[in-house]
Amino acid sequence: MVNQEKAIQNSLLQALDSGIEDMLAGRELPYEEAKKKIAQIRGARKDEKAKSAFN
Repeated sequence: MVNQEKAIQNSLLQALDSGIEDMLAGRELPYEEAKKKIAQIRGARKDEKAKSAFN
């Protein structure tokens, strides 16, 4: 369980680092665009899960 917790922590830290790098490089989306993009990504993930459930 300790290894899994470390893996999760490392993954979160990498995501934060990536987000900070994006902000510093000016790769940010306005709030409303970000919400739309998140909804789009979630929809694509749901579609992918549904497709894999039928295979």
